[in-house]
Amino acid sequence: MYPLTTTVNKQLLPVYDKPMIYYPISTMISCGIRELCIISTPEYLPLYERLFGDGKHLGLDICYKVQYKPRGIAEAFIIAEDFIKDDVVGLILGDNIFHGMAKIKPTPAMTAATAAAKSGTVDASPSNMAVSTLPTATAMAATREGRTVTPA
Repeated sequence: MYPLTTTVNKQLLPVYDKPMIYYPISTMISCGIRELCIISTPEYLPLYERLFGDGKHLGLDICYKVQYKPRGIAEAFIIAEDFIKDDVVGLILGDNIFHGMAKIKPTPAMTAATAAAKSGTVDASPSNMAVSTLPTATAMAATREGRTVTPA
């Protein structure tokens, strides 16, 4: 995607007829998730806010949080702590496309990822992600019940 990504956020580039981030958001919607927290850099967050607003026109409730430096996926849980509270949550990256699936069903890899999240060992480094409250724990989920998840 280089050199386009030197001036435009990758998740805002078109894939077919819509910005890439619409695909992971539609995955969340297909799983019954309506509350989203979009996390991005100070430079790009206003673009997401302009694109989605508060999400009401899409039947969503969207909040926005800033990630100042890319410190891994686990930092999303820290940044969105006041959004998450004590809920079970799911996380999807803004450049992941799972289009055409009716619902995400847990796989062995998702189960392992959930166990890793519970033990605080999640490690990766995307710069944009969305954290969303799940109505049930049927998709990849992690709880924060008294545990601190720290980025690597």
